[in-house]
Amino acid sequence: MLIRPATFEDARMLFDWRNDSLTRAMSKNAEPVAWDVHLEWLTWRLSRAEPNLFIAEIDDIPVGTFRIDGNEISYTVAPSYRC
Repeated sequence: MLIRPATFEDARMLFDWRNDSLTRAMSKNAEPVAWDVHLEWLTWRLSRAEPNLFIAEIDDIPVGTFRIDGNEISYTVAPSYRC
């Protein structure tokens, strides 16, 4: 497994994963996120000195994401890679 920093090129994938019904059900905020709101958040997140937003890949295929906020970790497993 490779862990890499997220980039703006990951925007659509992260948006789709965030709005997946199971992801929403497990989130603090279960409401769908609008595309423009997602882009604003991602732009802000990636502009930080330490974005702490990562993509996990297996054989160059993204399988999940996680972010670190202080002592809290949030993660999502790609819907197609859930058991």
